[in-house]
Amino acid sequence: MQLRITDISFQQTKSVRKTMGLVDDEQPSPVDLDLFGHHFGALHDGEVVAVCSVFMLKYHGRNVAKIRKLAVLTDYQGHGLGKAMIRHVLEYLQHYDIQYVWSDVTTSAIPFYKKAGLSQKSSVFSYQNVDYVKMSLIL
Repeated sequence: MQLRITDISFQQTKSVRKTMGLVDDEQPSPVDLDLFGHHFGALHDGEVVAVCSVFMLKYHGRNVAKIRKLAVLTDYQGHGLGKAMIRHVLEYLQHYDIQYVWSDVTTSAIPFYKKAGLSQKSSVFSYQNVDYVKMSLIL
């Protein structure tokens, strides 16, 4: 399977996110910092099949980043694409002196993020009837 991870626009993330249930038609405009994030896509034959976004900011004088909305289309799951997306984002962040990365992940995704090197930093919390934990990595 020939895939290429590249920069994409926020608009290009929407089809994968919608298919995977991360956005819906009642959410027509970007939320949070979507317009200010950096968005990556994995392309297969020119089609976006996986997406991941990262948001860099200063927090208490430290350069930090939040990874949000990693999604891989079902037909492409189980082939290391999610891992490749996380690795790509972490390599990208090294160019910006990012010292700390975190993500709010569903409890079912904890093993995936642990394999990627992140550690669980919170107890379970719920948002819109979905259970999450905060996971992070010091770079």
